[in-house]
Parts: sequence; structure tokens; C-alpha cells
Amino acid sequence: MMFGVPGSIDRGTLIAALNGMIVVVFASYDKAPSDLADPLMLSALTQEERTRLSSIIDGCRKTEFLVGRLMVRCILSLLLDTPPPTVPIRLNSRGRPILRLPSLVDYDFNLSHSHGHLMLGISRLGHVGVDVELGACHDLTLARRFMTTIELTRLMQMPSGDRGARVARIWTIKEAWSKALGNGLRVPLRHLCTGLMLETQTTTTQWCTIRDIAVPAAVSRVCDHPIADQLRYRPFFVTLSQLREFITRFDR
Repeated sequence: MMFGVPGSIDRGTLIAALNGMIVVVFASYDKAPSDLADPLMLSALTQEERTRLSSIIDGCRKTEFLVGRLMVRCILSLLLDTPPPTVPIRLNSRGRPILRLPSLVDYDFNLSHSHGHLMLGISRLGHVGVDVELGACHDLTLARRFMTTIELTRLMQMPSGDRGARVARIWTIKEAWSKALGNGLRVPLRHLCTGLMLETQTTTTQWCTIRDIAVPAAVSRVCDHPIADQLRYRPFFVTLSQLREFITRFDR
């Protein structure tokens, strides 16, 4: 299942989109795509990542790890014009992957994957977080754990048939917000009250759901200073074949 129609994506387009917008790149893949055994795909990883990949026993987790690393390294290599294994990804003090760039341009990125769906967010305007999920969530017990009293009250006022979709959307917003903060789930999701709104912002935080795909997904941006501009994003859709082409650019 593809999120959308694969489109043209190149370095110039990425750089232009990042001038005022957040780039979100989507892909989907089979549980065990045959072309992942291609040595060319593995060449996009660092030696440390290949070692980690070989240590993963579960087939689904192995595929998820590999496709996730391919997405991050191939898209960032396109943006930075450098071979995928040389993209300077490091972990900060909180264990969050970040780019260590010598230039004045400060890109931030975040990855999410769920059941064969993949979403990468890139921003040069504050910290970005993204989340994608499989579908509606009808577990009200779970909803009570991460929703505020205001959100739960408004949720119960909605028609019962609409609640599952809204719960899933609000979950993706809060998860994306948490990832933008870089604290994982150490900050309770109830600390963010969305009011069940799918797009809004506070002084230093913005969020919106992604409406270009069928499954629940959201993007959030957190800045160290007050945000004046409205959050805008530019979606791209890629295939594994396109990621493979990005790798071959540096072998010619």
C-alpha cells in the first residue's frame, strides 16, 4: 500500500521546501521486501548500523530497522549532498538522533514507523517530531491515560462512531509533540491539551495532523523562542526503488 503517488524529489526541491516549511517524507513497504537483501541497500548504512542489524533476530523488527535507516540516510544524503553512510548523525545527551553539521544551517529530523508505514520529518525551524499509526483507536481506557479532562469531555460529546478516529489523531499529535521535545515519554502526554483540535499552536509549540494520507499521522514543532509563523508542511512520497536510486548517485 502506497501513501500516495511517488513524486519528484531532489536536493533543490528539498532545500526550497525547508525555507519556511517542514518537509514530511512518506513511504510504505512489505513486511519482508526482497530487495532489502541487496548489498547496495546495506552499503547505505554505517558499519555500526550493519552490526546492529545483524544482531536483530525478529524478521519484522529487522526489516523495520533497515528501512528506517535507509529512509533517514538516503533522504538526508540527498539534502546534504553526501553519501548516505557519511551523513553525520549523532545522539545527543538524551539519546535523540541529531545532525552534527559544521555549517550555520541547523537541520533537525525525526522518524516514525508503524506496521509498514514510514514517515520522516525534517525542519530548519526548531525541533520537529512526527508520528504515524496504523488506524483508529477504540480503546477508551488508553485514551483516559493520555487525554486531559477537557479532551475526554469533548470526546464523549462526539458521536460514538467518530471517537476512534479522533483518539488516534490526538495520540499522533501528542506523540509527535513528545518527540519534538526530545524527552520520549518522560513528559506525560496529558501535559499537552489539544482541546481535540487537529491544528493549532501555543507560544512555542505547533502541531497539525497530516491529511495527505489515509492513516493517522501528525507533525509537531517546538522552538526555544516564540513562534510567529503558522506551521506548514510539504509532503513527499517515495518508494524503496527511489531510495535505491539515491544510493547509486554516489557510485557513478
